[in-house]
Amino acid sequence: MKKFFHFLKTHKAITVIIILVILVGGYFLLKPVFSKNPTPNYITAKVERTDLINSIFVTGQTTAQNKVTLTPKVSGEITYINLANGKIVKEGEILLKIKDDDARNAVRDAQIALDNAKRELSKMKGLATNEGSIESIKAKRQKDLTTAYQKAVDDLPAIFTSTIPNIITNLYDLLFQNDLSSNDDNVDYYGKSLVLYNKSALQYSEATREAYHLAKSSYDIAAANYKSNNLTYYSNTQDIEQAVNLTYEALKNINDAVRAALNIVHLYKDSMTEMKLQYPSLVDDQDEILTSYFNITSDLFRQIDTIKNNIQTAKENLINADFDLSDQQTAVDKAERNLKTALDKLADYTLTAPFDGILGNVTEGIHVGDNVSSSTNLATLISQQFMIDISLTETDAAQVEIGQKANITFDALDNVMLTGRVVDMDVVGIVSQGVVSYGAKVLLDKMDERIKPGMSATVEIIVATKPNVLAISRVALKNQNNKYFVRVLKSDGTVEMRPVEIGLETDSKVEIVSGLNEGESIIISTVSTSTSGTNLLRSNNLYQRNTGGSASGNMPQMRMPGGF
Repeated sequence: MKKFFHFLKTHKAITVIIILVILVGGYFLLKPVFSKNPTPNYITAKVERTDLINSIFVTGQTTAQNKVTLTPKVSGEITYINLANGKIVKEGEILLKIKDDDARNAVRDAQIALDNAKRELSKMKGLATNEGSIESIKAKRQKDLTTAYQKAVDDLPAIFTSTIPNIITNLYDLLFQNDLSSNDDNVDYYGKSLVLYNKSALQYSEATREAYHLAKSSYDIAAANYKSNNLTYYSNTQDIEQAVNLTYEALKNINDAVRAALNIVHLYKDSMTEMKLQYPSLVDDQDEILTSYFNITSDLFRQIDTIKNNIQTAKENLINADFDLSDQQTAVDKAERNLKTALDKLADYTLTAPFDGILGNVTEGIHVGDNVSSSTNLATLISQQFMIDISLTETDAAQVEIGQKANITFDALDNVMLTGRVVDMDVVGIVSQGVVSYGAKVLLDKMDERIKPGMSATVEIIVATKPNVLAISRVALKNQNNKYFVRVLKSDGTVEMRPVEIGLETDSKVEIVSGLNEGESIIISTVSTSTSGTNLLRSNNLYQRNTGGSASGNMPQMRMPGGF
């Protein structure tokens, strides 16, 4: 040590240089420690292509796709039984038979009746008939048809000269004048008065309005046709039938319009009475008038309906006159229906499995020879295919569609994951304590014997996928004034605030539609060195909705400005 100090004393120039080196070196070494401004370092990640999958997670419980309580359709004595807990059955398999002697006799009798009817029909088809007899039947039925046409010609004038024209005019005044309110037609007054108590009231008003216009239009057409044809007994039968059909439609529409007006008046009166409110006395007058109109139009409609039916029946009878084959064919058809009914009743004496499944809750103590009835619960049949009943929030329901795939795990079964698909979803939500939810069902693609009804399950529904797209970590995305930006670390160490357009978003990643290129470095977060030398991690002003995944799909890297 003495030699060292002696050296320094004898070599002053060297001593000065050494002191300067120590001072300068100390300055640069201690400058970062005592610097007021931290030096930023960046954690970065590369823009990369990947497959994006957006899914939602919900919980639910398993239920059988089909479940039914097996009961006999008829009462009687058991002759065969094939029921046992845990038994796997196929659709159509016989599970129980009941003594069916009476049902079999009914089938035999129905078959004999059908055979006889067919035999008679065959005889009639091959019979050498008495032409005079057949011709007399035809002549009688032709006369009946002529009489039906003449009856129409006789009765139609009474309809067009009756009170119908006045009803059309008065119904217009009753509906569309301003008797009840200076601001509204009568028909609108009824609807608007009730809209606070019955949301469908305005629809009743509009329906009544439309019914009147249809009635008026069809009546004008029928009346014009009747006047132009000037029907007589010698008129063309087609003209008579056209007049009858048009009159039938007109009276039907008029009767419907009066009924619609009467309904809205009754709805108004009933609502006012129920709420103990007074209503104008004119309403009772209109009720009385409409009731009278309804009775009149109903009676006229029955008359024209009878005229129309008489013509149709007479025409059909004339067609069927040839050998009366149609009557016998009708007898055959009836016998066939009776046989089918008897066979269906016979089938009720045999209980079969309605679908593939497993039997459970089999009632004990039931044996061959015992009597059962339709109220006897024999067993429960559960299908071997299960569904998961889930409940969706409004946000989730807007994304879920029938047919979407799902992954299912079970709380009670470790390392068991099954796949399925959404097969049903409620159209109308259920409101509970101000929260709306929508029920849905997920059907399992295959069955695992360990799964039981009622088990709790977690369902991941895949609502959107995009393969091979540019994507970045959500934490790298910045949102300013509803515009998205990403900090890009350029090769020269400078930082560029780059605007981007985004696409599909998942919990951890977001698709980049434009603004970035594959392989570019983006800043995930900033690491600064404080005056005490402690590293400070400062993340981006994150755009997040529900971050639950990792910051990035690839490993972030620490980068210094300038490329270090």
